[in-house]
Amino acid sequence: MEAYARVARLPQPQLKPLDVNACIRRVADLETRLKVGLEPGPALSIQADGDQLDQLLINLLRNAADAALETGAVA
Repeated sequence: MEAYARVARLPQPQLKPLDVNACIRRVADLETRLKVGLEPGPALSIQADGDQLDQLLINLLRNAADAALETGAVA
């Protein structure tokens, strides 16, 4: 419940051009417990709040790594 309350209090997004591939690579490099495999994709730039998108991807990747480690699904 606390996590949902924090999301509800997020500041208004500050939209700026964002290189999606660079953002994903940067976040993937933060995960040190498991090797994160990335598939190349098209160059893509969007208008987004980089800080908020980073936090979303960090949480998603952390949850995925936690689940993989807990279930032994690591190859």
